Amino acid sequence: MKAAQVSRATWGLKLADGRDWAFSAEDTLRAWLGAFAAVLQLERTDRRAQGPFFMFRSEKTLPLFCGNHEASEFTSTLKQIDNDVWMCTLNGQPGKIEEIECMRETLRVLYHDAIMRGGIPCHGGLLDWEGRGILIAGASGTGKSTLCRRLTTSVTVLSDEETLIVRDAHGQYWGHPFPTWSRLIDDPETPRSWPVQKAIPLGAIFFVFPSSRDACIPIGAGEAAGRLTRLALEKSGRVKSIQEQDDLVDLKMRLFENACTIASRVPAARLKVSLKTDMEREFDQMCRGLLERPHPSSSGAESAENAGQRGKDRPRKKVEINPAHAISA
Repeated sequence: MKAAQVSRATWGLKLADGRDWAFSAEDTLRAWLGAFAAVLQLERTDRRAQGPFFMFRSEKTLPLFCGNHEASEFTSTLKQIDNDVWMCTLNGQPGKIEEIECMRETLRVLYHDAIMRGGIPCHGGLLDWEGRGILIAGASGTGKSTLCRRLTTSVTVLSDEETLIVRDAHGQYWGHPFPTWSRLIDDPETPRSWPVQKAIPLGAIFFVFPSSRDACIPIGAGEAAGRLTRLALEKSGRVKSIQEQDDLVDLKMRLFENACTIASRVPAARLKVSLKTDMEREFDQMCRGLLERPHPSSSGAESAENAGQRGKDRPRKKVEINPAHAISA
């Protein structure tokens, strides 16, 4: 895909790891791409594509956003046609739910790329606390979203379900808030958006657990790495479908190495949360206490960090993907 082929309907997405993504589409898909850009709060760009480029095309000239909630034989195929160029081909008539699922599927390419560059997608919300990113991590049902709703003055909630952690050229980790897709799928008629391009330096990680009383228990890098890996795998499940089967072990190893390095540099704690206290005041104190506390790095985490540094420059394979499967909710 040559740079000269970038159309006027091109949207840019800049990440703190230096990657500057561009998304463009054929005329028949511009309305869908515009909706995708609105969800992610992207901006139009007239620049020629210098970074990774994503093009959307349709095999059949069928209008999107027809208002139907049922789709008929709608498929989406991803194909890497050059080192930094991807083509997504849509085929069939989607309903609203399928359109949203297609948006989510597109981002697995960004997740895969971030993992190869030292980052991880994570099952967790992202808070802005005094200019520092606080990751509220945990499996479904642990109370992440409830906690975020209770914090109304001391923090700015950027996301409550999904965060992409990336590493910049200086080794600093940044959090990007990503959409809560289940909210869009449950209510596709209500416009919602997330400031995906907003990057905030990652300051601390809280692993949330429901409890009868509040408690903040600092943990070592080893435990934090294990918990981060598990939560990253939950959000990386879709990534495996864009990677050749023989590379899955390598992909998971990279993800584990990245989680270990993050855990060795960012303080973490188990956060037990009840529903009976003034969490606003207590959370502010917990953040200060964790960030002011010396962060112990285990030898295991440091060893994994060195392994991750060695592994990050391993050559990446050109990947072709043709799942040919219907996107379903």
